[in-house]
Amino acid sequence: MPHIVLEYSSNLTQSVDFKRLLGALHQILGNVESFETDRIKSRSIELDHFLVGRERDRGMVHVEVSFSPGRSESLRMELGQRLLDLLLNEVKPDGVEVSRSIEIRQFEPQMYFNDYEL
Repeated sequence: MPHIVLEYSSNLTQSVDFKRLLGALHQILGNVESFETDRIKSRSIELDHFLVGRERDRGMVHVEVSFSPGRSESLRMELGQRLLDLLLNEVKPDGVEVSRSIEIRQFEPQMYFNDYEL
Protein backbone atom coordinates (compact mmCIF):
# COMPACT_ATOMS: atom_id res chain seq x y z
CA MET A 1 0.00 0.00 0.00
CA PRO A 2 2.89 2.46 -0.09
CA HIS A 3 2.23 5.43 -2.35
CA ILE A 4 4.68 7.65 -4.18
CA VAL A 5 3.41 10.91 -5.63
CA LEU A 6 5.93 12.82 -7.74
CA GLU A 7 4.90 16.41 -8.48
CA TYR A 8 6.98 18.59 -10.76
CA SER A 9 6.72 21.97 -12.45
CA SER A 10 6.14 22.00 -16.19
CA ASN A 11 9.22 24.14 -16.82
CA LEU A 12 11.37 21.06 -16.12
CA THR A 13 9.81 18.59 -18.56
CA GLN A 14 12.25 19.31 -21.39
CA SER A 15 15.33 18.64 -19.30
CA VAL A 16 14.31 15.84 -16.90
CA ASP A 17 13.07 12.34 -17.74
CA PHE A 18 10.29 12.11 -15.17
CA LYS A 19 9.13 8.68 -16.32
CA ARG A 20 12.59 7.29 -15.58
CA LEU A 21 12.75 9.25 -12.31
CA LEU A 22 9.43 7.79 -11.17
CA GLY A 23 10.74 4.31 -11.92
CA ALA A 24 13.88 4.97 -9.89
CA LEU A 25 11.84 6.28 -6.93
CA HIS A 26 9.62 3.19 -7.14
CA GLN A 27 12.67 0.93 -7.18
CA ILE A 28 14.22 2.59 -4.12
CA LEU A 29 11.02 2.03 -2.15
CA GLY A 30 10.74 -1.52 -3.49
CA ASN A 31 14.25 -2.29 -2.23
CA VAL A 32 13.26 -1.49 1.37
CA GLU A 33 12.68 -4.85 3.01
CA SER A 34 9.55 -3.91 4.93
CA PHE A 35 7.54 -2.88 1.83
CA GLU A 36 5.65 -5.24 -0.45
CA THR A 37 6.81 -4.27 -3.93
CA ASP A 38 3.59 -5.50 -5.58
CA ARG A 39 1.56 -3.05 -3.51
CA ILE A 40 3.53 0.13 -4.23
CA LYS A 41 1.53 2.66 -6.21
CA SER A 42 3.60 5.34 -7.93
CA ARG A 43 2.41 8.23 -10.04
CA SER A 44 3.58 11.58 -11.30
CA ILE A 45 1.76 14.86 -11.72
CA GLU A 46 2.97 17.67 -13.94
CA LEU A 47 2.04 21.10 -12.60
CA ASP A 48 1.25 23.81 -15.13
CA HIS A 49 0.51 26.43 -12.48
CA PHE A 50 3.09 26.82 -9.72
CA LEU A 51 4.97 29.45 -7.73
CA VAL A 52 8.16 28.86 -5.80
CA GLY A 53 9.19 31.73 -3.56
CA ARG A 54 9.61 35.03 -5.35
CA GLU A 55 11.17 33.67 -8.53
CA ARG A 56 8.69 33.16 -11.35
CA ASP A 57 10.87 30.74 -13.28
CA ARG A 58 12.07 28.59 -10.42
CA GLY A 59 11.13 24.95 -10.83
CA MET A 60 10.05 22.48 -8.21
CA VAL A 61 10.01 18.77 -7.61
CA HIS A 62 8.24 17.32 -4.59
CA VAL A 63 7.93 13.66 -3.67
CA GLU A 64 5.41 12.48 -1.11
CA VAL A 65 5.77 8.93 0.15
CA SER A 66 3.07 7.52 2.40
CA PHE A 67 2.63 4.12 3.97
CA SER A 68 1.20 2.35 6.98
CA PRO A 69 2.82 2.96 10.38
CA GLY A 70 5.35 0.68 11.98
CA ARG A 71 8.63 1.68 10.32
CA SER A 72 11.31 3.07 12.57
CA GLU A 73 12.25 6.73 12.48
CA SER A 74 15.76 5.81 11.36
CA LEU A 75 14.40 3.80 8.41
CA ARG A 76 12.09 6.68 7.44
CA MET A 77 14.95 9.19 7.67
CA GLU A 78 17.26 6.96 5.62
CA LEU A 79 14.56 6.50 2.98
CA GLY A 80 13.95 10.24 2.80
CA GLN A 81 17.65 10.95 2.37
CA ARG A 82 18.04 8.29 -0.35
CA LEU A 83 15.11 9.76 -2.26
CA LEU A 84 16.47 13.31 -1.89
CA ASP A 85 19.90 12.16 -3.07
CA LEU A 86 18.22 10.74 -6.18
CA LEU A 87 16.49 14.07 -6.86
CA LEU A 88 19.75 15.97 -6.36
CA ASN A 89 21.50 13.71 -8.87
CA GLU A 90 18.73 13.48 -11.45
CA VAL A 91 17.05 16.90 -11.41
CA LYS A 92 19.76 19.30 -12.57
CA PRO A 93 18.34 21.32 -15.45
CA ASP A 94 20.57 23.91 -17.11
CA GLY A 95 19.57 27.48 -16.44
CA VAL A 96 16.69 26.73 -14.06
CA GLU A 97 16.85 26.89 -10.28
CA VAL A 98 14.95 24.02 -8.69
CA SER A 99 13.47 23.42 -5.26
CA ARG A 100 13.58 19.71 -4.39
CA SER A 101 11.72 18.20 -1.43
CA ILE A 102 10.68 14.87 0.05
CA GLU A 103 7.88 14.22 2.53
CA ILE A 104 7.59 10.90 4.34
CA ARG A 105 4.14 10.28 5.85
CA GLN A 106 2.47 7.47 7.70
CA PHE A 107 -1.22 6.72 7.29
CA GLU A 108 -3.46 6.69 10.31
CA PRO A 109 -4.18 2.96 10.71
CA GLN A 110 -7.97 3.21 10.73
CA MET A 111 -8.12 5.98 8.11
CA TYR A 112 -6.77 4.11 5.09
CA PHE A 113 -9.24 2.03 3.16
CA ASN A 114 -8.62 -0.37 0.28
CA ASP A 115 -9.96 -3.59 -1.18
CA TYR A 116 -7.03 -5.82 -0.20
CA GLU A 117 -8.75 -7.00 2.93
CA LEU A 118 -12.28 -7.42 1.53
